[in-house]
This record gives sequence, structure tokens and C-alpha cells, in this order.
Amino acid sequence: MSDMPVFAADERPVLTCIVASYNHARYLARGIEACTRIPLQSKQIIVIDDGSKDDSVAVSRDTLARIGDRCDTNLISRTNHGLVSSLNHALMQARGEFVFLIASDDLALPDGVAQLVAALQSRPAAALALGNAVAFRDDDETETTISGYCTYGPSHDHFFALPAQDRDEALFLAYPNPLLIQATVFRRDALARIGDFDETLVLDDYPLFIRLLRQHVRIGDDVLFLPKVLVSAYRQHAANSHRNLPRQMDMEAKIMDRLCPPEIKAEALARRYIHFALRSLRALRLKDGLAMISQAFRQGGSRATMALLRETRGYASRNKASVKLVTVAHPSRPHG
Repeated sequence: MSDMPVFAADERPVLTCIVASYNHARYLARGIEACTRIPLQSKQIIVIDDGSKDDSVAVSRDTLARIGDRCDTNLISRTNHGLVSSLNHALMQARGEFVFLIASDDLALPDGVAQLVAALQSRPAAALALGNAVAFRDDDETETTISGYCTYGPSHDHFFALPAQDRDEALFLAYPNPLLIQATVFRRDALARIGDFDETLVLDDYPLFIRLLRQHVRIGDDVLFLPKVLVSAYRQHAANSHRNLPRQMDMEAKIMDRLCPPEIKAEALARRYIHFALRSLRALRLKDGLAMISQAFRQGGSRATMALLRETRGYASRNKASVKLVTVAHPSRPHG
């Protein structure tokens, strides 16, 4: 017998979990089951499949059927429209006061998600609560545990400690990459007020955080930053980590064109080109790296020299920094 409460169809869920599915059938059942273990009285789980070519839809259907009446569930299967469009489509069906979004190959850490919900409930003015995530690879996962490192560190602490005006510029000049949607719980109304995700921009996380953090500026009041709370396990695929760096830079350039203040746009673009150039060079993609360095100097002139020095120092300091390693219980497995 399950110890989870039976969901009443006429009550508004406290939390909607949206699982974005695309060609990750092998991970999907565990991901959905992890969401069911979030210890809240009522929750809704929406799985939206964006045209998967594997067995993801069948796995989703079978897993949601096993959940039964433990919570409100919904499977949306449609042709491929892209992640941002899919998330917006799922948000149209979200009934919860709060929203948690996660990719089908990642895993919710149930207690951490519930802690962020409780933090938002205690601060009615807060639009979002950011926790932390454990980054891991397939080899770090066992039947009962996941081992990895904490995604957020000193650069994130520094960013959220900045005065509001400095932090507004830092969104473009010193963004603490990454900020993770899957380590965040959002108030549904706060997303609705900005029109949810911008479908003219391909990236999901960066433009969303820019728009929210420019509107909600009071850390500890509008925005809750709780890096000691582990909210998700973030799966890293080694084969994909350096595959599309030029495309990623192109997507970020479009974001800068749309959202960055004009007076800092040249410097912001130069910094991002240098950032992706160094990542390309480290991956031995020399042609891509040199092309982006050239583009940085065309965009930023002398600013590119400063960006190159700054990013080089940043890589050196990050390589020297200690990494916080953690092990957590597998969220879709019994604890005892």
C-alpha cells in the first residue's frame, strides 16, 4: 500500500511537476517516479513528450498508470516543436500554485523540492526559489545512490550578494553559469506575469532567469537563493558537452540582441564569445575557438582583450577550486 495521499480531483494542487520528455526512454520511469515522492499533500504531474522517436510515450503512459490516484497526472504527446514551446504548452495545463520543471533524464530530489515549496509558502512575495543540483554522469548512479558535485559555488554566492543594480549588469557581464531551471521552484503566477517562456528565443533557462531577475530584484524577499538545498540530480552526457558550442553562442547572441542594455552589449558579446572560444579550444575544436576569438574582437575591440584575460584567469581559478562532492539517496528507490 502507498503511504501517499489520494488526490482529490477538485482541489488545486500545491505543486505541478512538468517532466519534459524527448528520446530518454531509458531514464524516464525513474524521473517520473522521483516526482511522485515529493512529500506534499497534493501535486500534479504533467509529462510532455516533444515527438520522441524512442519508447518514451509508452514508458510515460505505463508509469503514469502505475501512479494511479496518488496524484493528478497528464500525458501530452505531440509532434516536435522544441523544448521552449513544449514547456509553454505544458504550463497551460498547470494547475498548481507552484511549478517545478525537469528534463526526463534528470531526477528530482523530493525533500529538496518540498523545502523550496515551503520557503515560497512562507514568503508570499517571492516569485521563485533557487536551490542547488548534484551534477552526475551515468557511472555515478547506482540502484540506491547518486554521487556527483554541487553545481552552484562561489560565483553564484557572489552574484546573489550583489546590489540590485550591479546584479542587473552581471546578468550579461558575469552571469553565474549555470542557473538551472531544474533546481528552481517557481510561483505559477510569476511565470504568467512575464508571459511564460519566450518562444522566439531557443534557450529555455538563460532568458527566463534574465526576465525574472530583472523584475524581481530583492534577494531574500522577491527571490530566494538557498544553495544548501539539493533539489535535483542533473545528468551530464559526456558525448554532448562540446558538440554544439557555436550554436550555443549563436543562441546567446540572439538573447543579447533582444535583452541586453545597449550600453553594455558590445562588452557582453565579447565576453560570451571569449567564453565559448576557450571552451572550444579546451575541447580541441581549434577552428571553432579561433573563429569565436576573431568574432569577439570584431564585436568588442579592446574589450575582447580584457574579456580574454578575465576568462583565462577564471578558468585557472575554477580549476584550482575545490569541488564539493556529495552522495544522495536515489530518489526513485526505496530508502530502506
